Amino acid sequence: MLADMGPERAAAAPGLLAIAQDPAASEAKVAGALSVLGGLGADAASTEAALIALRARRPSTSAQIDDALIAMHSRRSGAIFAERFGNQAPDIFQLRDLAEVGPASRDAGPAVVALLSNPESEIRLGATLTLGFIGYAPSVDALIALLDDPVDARVAWAAAESLGRLRDPRAISPLERTARAHWYPPVRETAASAAASLRNGTTFVGKQEDDDFQLRFIAVWNLGEGVANCSSPVDAPAADLRYRKLSIKKDKASITKLAYPARLTSDDDPPPSMRPELAAYYADIAAKRARWLKTAPDVVPQVAMRVNDGWLAGSDRGEFGGELVFVGDGGTRRQLAEVNVKDLHVLGKRIVMLEGLAHGAIHEIARAPDGTMRATPWRILPGAPRTSWITEHGELLIQLESAGTVLVSPDGNMRMAPCRGV
Repeated sequence: MLADMGPERAAAAPGLLAIAQDPAASEAKVAGALSVLGGLGADAASTEAALIALRARRPSTSAQIDDALIAMHSRRSGAIFAERFGNQAPDIFQLRDLAEVGPASRDAGPAVVALLSNPESEIRLGATLTLGFIGYAPSVDALIALLDDPVDARVAWAAAESLGRLRDPRAISPLERTARAHWYPPVRETAASAAASLRNGTTFVGKQEDDDFQLRFIAVWNLGEGVANCSSPVDAPAADLRYRKLSIKKDKASITKLAYPARLTSDDDPPPSMRPELAAYYADIAAKRARWLKTAPDVVPQVAMRVNDGWLAGSDRGEFGGELVFVGDGGTRRQLAEVNVKDLHVLGKRIVMLEGLAHGAIHEIARAPDGTMRATPWRILPGAPRTSWITEHGELLIQLESAGTVLVSPDGNMRMAPCRGV
């Protein structure tokens, strides 16, 4: 049915273009015409040259024209995204939209490569995925290096997928090495699949080749699906009395004394490029959180750990957020991170905090040169943490939500936890 509508959709494009080109048309009318024109996608491709010319004549509508050009997968898409990345901080949704354009946006390749060193883990991950979708061949060496990423197994997985899509034979040997040696099973499997497709000259098939591109792009966020958790790990919990620790289940009276004002929390607006249905969802959550903040009593943390001059206190309210707060002995309350705090541990010489909701991460907590406590992302987990403990061998064992059971050493190396009877 949709294919049958193609001629009708294409026939609508010239009329919409005429409205956009009309110098007497209001800005709102022009914006509306451009929005509908972009909604026609590839069926409006005949208007590309005229839109590029109109962009130069009517700069006030350049953003709407750019959106329409991107939607029709214009040859200018790459340059548009590169300009946007240069003018504002990129977000994962922009990278998804760029990746969906595909090879037509290849000109954005250098700007995307630059994002591989971005401090935000989600941006690094999105950039790694995007390079394969846009077919940017000069990124092969950078992607090969990411197969050994020590911080984020998801990035290694995304690099393997992108190398499979780029089809450069130089990647065969590194992919085969990754297929043998990487600690996380899904990374090994994808690297093996990519190496085989390159060696055999066949088309690489990704984790989720869905008609809905968004599902293909976010497949990495379900990386751990099918990885079994260890119900009976070999590594048992070990008592560590170096730092006093409290939990809401065992020490309610003591931990209640560490409550902090709800106004320490804050809300972030959804990124401007978020899809309308997601923006509406996050706006609803933000409104509920705002109502909660107006009437909420002080927040009682679920977990706390004693440090030299106070306590680290963490809360987890699910989709309504959470935070890590430093509660000083002198009465100060200072937020260190706005994340869902699952637990606090001493790992070797580090104090670490586990974050998790839809995804997971380990933050290192340390004193900055000015003496204040800081929380810094240290390792990214391939799933959200459910439970965790320090083992008798000094490693951190983490049961992920349906993504396996992981051991993390004090120096940050990760491996799958051995199970009894396996």
